[in-house]
Amino acid sequence: MATAKAPRFQNLPDSMQKTILYSPSISISTDAALFDAQERLGVFEMEKYSYHHSWEFEAEYNWKTMVDNYNECYHCPVAHPGIAATTDLENYSVATEQGFIAHFARPKPEYAADNNSNVAPTYVFPSSAITINSVYLYLTRCVPLGATSVRMEYEVYRHAGCADEEFAAMDTFMKQIEEEDRVLCSLVQANLNVGVYRSGPLHPREEMGVAYVKGLVKRAVMAHVQREKEAGVEIWPAAVGRKDGAPNQEAEEEEAFCKSLCNGGSLEELSW
Repeated sequence: MATAKAPRFQNLPDSMQKTILYSPSISISTDAALFDAQERLGVFEMEKYSYHHSWEFEAEYNWKTMVDNYNECYHCPVAHPGIAATTDLENYSVATEQGFIAHFARPKPEYAADNNSNVAPTYVFPSSAITINSVYLYLTRCVPLGATSVRMEYEVYRHAGCADEEFAAMDTFMKQIEEEDRVLCSLVQANLNVGVYRSGPLHPREEMGVAYVKGLVKRAVMAHVQREKEAGVEIWPAAVGRKDGAPNQEAEEEEAFCKSLCNGGSLEELSW
């Protein structure tokens, strides 16, 4: 497979192509394949939502910090005054499904007739979400940029029957929630970075979603480690490695030599 960074390599002898060029490995999971078949989504006129705009921001926190925050509402009474004013938080609940988490938020009686009263947020493992009500829909993607930084990407869709004023108010409301979460997640990450945090028990109801995601991440990480043990090498999905089980002998010899010099450490004098 030729790439933009390696032009004309496709013209090399086939034996060299197999060593130098490689096909990308794309992992596809069907764990959350049924998230869009939830019965509760049947009340929404999906065909009447059309793309309106996208927006994004970068923030200083780990992607799992965002996921933890999204999947519990312990913080809502304090961190989200708009949600606290309109939502019956005493009956807020989540249901863990096959690779996704459905959130159920009933409005307070005085807001039950509003268009945004029937809201259906869904988290999709590992770092995406979709939130929809009768006039407004938006997709969330959390893209890791590093161990403690992310880019939050949003796609907003508008229902055909949504008036301009109503859409503007809803857009402002949703973006305010995302800004509140950005601040909260950044502060949480700052505390985590200090290094004194120790995990404790999770509430079986209020933090059910957090516990579920933790289990998914743990299984994925442990499965990856097991694959490395069986292969006898580190597996870096984003790095150029073996093709069809055949190693790049020269590159592996150089890598082993460098590791032996560093003796598993990081010698500053050899960084050049």
